[in-house]
Amino acid sequence: RRAFYFNILFHPLWRLFRDYVIKLGFLDGFYGMVISVNSAHETFLKYSKLRRIYKAEVRARRDRLCFFNSLISWGGGEKWHHDISTRLVQAGYQVIAITNRDSELYKRISRTGIKTYQVPVANLSFLNPFKIIRLVRILRRERIRTLIVNLSSDLKVAGLAAKLSGIDNIIYRRGSAIPIRNTVLNRFIFKN
Repeated sequence: RRAFYFNILFHPLWRLFRDYVIKLGFLDGFYGMVISVNSAHETFLKYSKLRRIYKAEVRARRDRLCFFNSLISWGGGEKWHHDISTRLVQAGYQVIAITNRDSELYKRISRTGIKTYQVPVANLSFLNPFKIIRLVRILRRERIRTLIVNLSSDLKVAGLAAKLSGIDNIIYRRGSAIPIRNTVLNRFIFKN
């Protein structure tokens, strides 16, 4: 349901009138008035919260999401990225994908009409300032608000680019049970 300003103003007044006059709350005197005012206040809060939820949903649909996956082969994570990105587009969200050159995910996701960029990523790509600058430009140009990455090598380069472009929502979605190596660099990246 949606709540308009009319609902926020009219429904509490109607509730006050209904409880105090129609349901004879005035016969209880002061306590009848207190109960009627509290009921009207509850109705006001209910419609105010409903409006806030609706507005947050509208804002979320305007925010753009980026799925970042550099794996060339097709696997569970790539299937998840493909399925979720296409479902979000069908639900009205604006989605882009950044994949590796000639990856199976790029071939499949480009058939869906989702805007894609091809950026080759390796494990040490986070040391390449040109690659990071290119990613920052893409993320800023597309006005991305949420970045979803799949691999730890993706997080190293895309997470850094996302931080530099001002993205607060960086989601590392790992579907593998294989633990990440416990190195100083990995601890720093995942902490920040």
